[in-house]
Amino acid sequence: MLLISEDLDEVIELSDVVHVISIGRLSPGYRRGRKTVAELGAMMAGQGFDDAA
Repeated sequence: MLLISEDLDEVIELSDVVHVISIGRLSPGYRRGRKTVAELGAMMAGQGFDDAA
């Protein structure tokens, strides 16, 4: 299933693995709980892709 949403609480609640797409880049998959809402939000804004792994 693919879930696309800007509501990070919804994404975290409904997903086992989260990817972020921003500025034409796709992050690695993160298991639920590995990244905070703040970290995922920053990635959505294009920050943190250099240290995404």
